[in-house]
Amino acid sequence: YTGPPQEVVEISCHAGQLPLLTFDEPGVARVIALGAPGGGKTFAIVRRALLNALERPNSIGGLIAPTNDRRQILWRDFLELVEPFGWIDEIHQTKKEIILANRSVVQVLAAKKPSAQYGNPLQGRSWDWACVDESQNVDDEAQTEIDVRGRRVGTKYIVFETATNAQVPAFRVRLEQYKANSKLFSIIRYGLQENPWVEKDYTERLRGLMSEREYRERILAEDVPPELLLYPRFTFKDTVVPIPDGLRDITRRITHERFGRAA
Repeated sequence: YTGPPQEVVEISCHAGQLPLLTFDEPGVARVIALGAPGGGKTFAIVRRALLNALERPNSIGGLIAPTNDRRQILWRDFLELVEPFGWIDEIHQTKKEIILANRSVVQVLAAKKPSAQYGNPLQGRSWDWACVDESQNVDDEAQTEIDVRGRRVGTKYIVFETATNAQVPAFRVRLEQYKANSKLFSIIRYGLQENPWVEKDYTERLRGLMSEREYRERILAEDVPPELLLYPRFTFKDTVVPIPDGLRDITRRITHERFGRAA
């Protein structure tokens, strides 16, 4: 950019979304915003994607949804946000790309592969940044594909994601891993009550339609143990410990020696 700005544009958000939109901590690999259904997760991730594209002219970034239906929502919301400002230079429906006036490319894609034969649609791409919506429904394979897309920019590559605090097993494991490694992962939470565009009485009415546990988990985005938890003192951080450097896992050998089969 050269010269003073000719026009200043204001884009609204609510207080709970600010930490995601203003996040700027070096060394972090992923930032996840846990929000309630209707709390403005898609609203926030679309704006974060726009900020990334504006801050990095000539960059390429990924705006990712779990499925193609969700991808179409992201595509529509991004265009509805940006088109009125006149910042869009080109739109390529077949390539699923939106090119801004500063020549930043936003690739709006679905993480779910159409079939095992054709592989994941995220493969083979190089991104300067990535934003993922409803990441609780994005499987581990696709999450890995998203992580390895940033090789071009190295440690400057950050994945921003939003998620509903749902009891999806693979997602819960990832979330516990995030909690155990605060150097690489940052977790942001905001409940439905922080969204000023949602009627407060509606939020309170949901309390009467759900169990207290479900309300705390989904609407307030709190950490609530699973209902069928057999070992209440189990935690990933304290119980699942990585093998220390220089040591080997001998479980398979011992199991084979004692029981005649591998673990």
